[in-house]
Amino acid sequence: MKKVLKGSQLATASNQRVVLPASIKPHVFTNLAWDSIDRLEETLTGKGTSHRVNGIVVQANVYGPQLPRAELPHIEKLKQRSVTIEDQELGVYVAGARVGPQPLPTREHCVQETKEAALLACKKNLVWALARKTDTENQTIPSWTGFNISTRDQEPISQDIVGYLPTINSPATQLTTVFEILNQSELIRKELHLETIVVVMDQALYAKATEIAWKHKERFSNILLRMGTFHTICNALAILGKRFRDAGLKDICIEAAIVAEGSVNGVLDGKHYNRAVHKYIYEALMRLAWAEFTPWVEDSVPEKSGMIKSFLDNVKDMASDLNQQTLNNLLQSPLLAELITLWTDFLEHLRHNNGELSAFWMSYIDMAEDVILGLLRASREGDWELHLHAIRTMIPWCFAYDKINYARYLSPYFAQMTNLPEKHPSVYEAFKTGQFSVQLSSNNPFGWIPVDQATEVTVNKDTQTPGGTTRFSLNAGAVKHYYITAEHRSAFLGQLREMVQGNKSEVCHAELQRPRIQKDEEAVSAVVSLIHEWVNPFAEKRDLINISTAKAAPKEIASDLIKAYEIGEQCYATFKDETGERPTSKEIPLPNGNQQAENIQ
Repeated sequence: MKKVLKGSQLATASNQRVVLPASIKPHVFTNLAWDSIDRLEETLTGKGTSHRVNGIVVQANVYGPQLPRAELPHIEKLKQRSVTIEDQELGVYVAGARVGPQPLPTREHCVQETKEAALLACKKNLVWALARKTDTENQTIPSWTGFNISTRDQEPISQDIVGYLPTINSPATQLTTVFEILNQSELIRKELHLETIVVVMDQALYAKATEIAWKHKERFSNILLRMGTFHTICNALAILGKRFRDAGLKDICIEAAIVAEGSVNGVLDGKHYNRAVHKYIYEALMRLAWAEFTPWVEDSVPEKSGMIKSFLDNVKDMASDLNQQTLNNLLQSPLLAELITLWTDFLEHLRHNNGELSAFWMSYIDMAEDVILGLLRASREGDWELHLHAIRTMIPWCFAYDKINYARYLSPYFAQMTNLPEKHPSVYEAFKTGQFSVQLSSNNPFGWIPVDQATEVTVNKDTQTPGGTTRFSLNAGAVKHYYITAEHRSAFLGQLREMVQGNKSEVCHAELQRPRIQKDEEAVSAVVSLIHEWVNPFAEKRDLINISTAKAAPKEIASDLIKAYEIGEQCYATFKDETGERPTSKEIPLPNGNQQAENIQ
């Protein structure tokens, strides 16, 4: 049954309604994102706080004729001072026997296609690192994000439309709630007349949603579930911190004063997304590696030494006039192609012929560049092939460092995404144009963000504002009134904040401002100086030691650390062989720890 209330109003199987904002148009590719939200009621014991699910709908701005909207119904004024709310309990969903997905092999030629995107990203990162080295005393080149903003000045910017969906007043940990999410998503798909709709979730929600979707393939066959990139990046940061924390990374962060001692554990656990720690460490290690590169070239291929000087002169010219055209000219130059070949050979030397310590810290550069910066760049540039490359590179690290849930679910996720051209061609074409990310900024050409991150900075931010849910009433009636209008108040709050803050188009990004550029340079220089004082991992052959204390790792531990990625790759291959690239029913723990019988309303 359909009614019209400032948009399309849909009745779900549980009698709840999905209200689509009037700005959302039919026949336009759409992303949905759902995320759990914790309300901050103040209770004496800390118990009794509510846990609900927020949702957003995202569409690209399209221009052209639009279908007329149905007229709003006339509502008689009753002059009531209170609102009567009917209880709308969700229909009960019980799982029954588990059913996994059909085996789906990875398209290997798709994996080969992603390597070109990874090579281009590697070139951009190398040019950025070299540009930052041109004049460290009077640094004018911004850090990684600022550099990419400056070199995309010719890219068109079109803000996406983000609408808020009604809050689902039920904990996200329950399968009943996830079943309702899928039902509402399917109703939205039908209302928008779409062949397929994309639904983005964090790993915890994704695991439950895929379990239900696999069991009811026909019912939810037109919903494409995606694991949120933002939460995947946070997991990658945690892996990086776990691997290098006790090898000297924690000491570097504290001694170089790039992280306060009280915050360092949270940073290394991947809980502080906005900290630039790993960008600093990555750039510092790149500088240390480059310092060893020139002597290596003079010894190995002395006839190429002049080529390096010529290329650095070109980098200086680009740095003096930093824009997209000068960067593209440099990327297309034969000198860079020749240099990349030499640089790749040198990095292979550091990985395999320069001792365990060098190989270990080269894995930091590889993880930071291929996974973390790869996922970031893919989202911010809308590069789908680079996204797939970063996911593929990350999977073995998840196996190696006991990120079991991500290892299990990223494997079938990656296989499904490589098969999009055959299974969901319309979604694949949209993703190729960058519509797996969201453009919220009106002036940042490097400002696309993951869809699941968009929920954090839009609806979650607006509903968590102090005064909105802090010191919130525990009265049952007040809570019900709050939830029935939560998405509307959140949307109004976001619009009000935008009006009060004014147009920010004239304010440049923080990393482009002179004080921030100097601060970033001081942080990187501090890390480089500190490592020089301790142990430079690339200077000479060494066994695996802690670079801050010089304490050697036991042989068996050193062997495991050096072979971690290889071990993870073997586990990934075994997992694919045994399960057909899908998590098995036996291995996945039940969400609520209890077996349930099937009964779907």
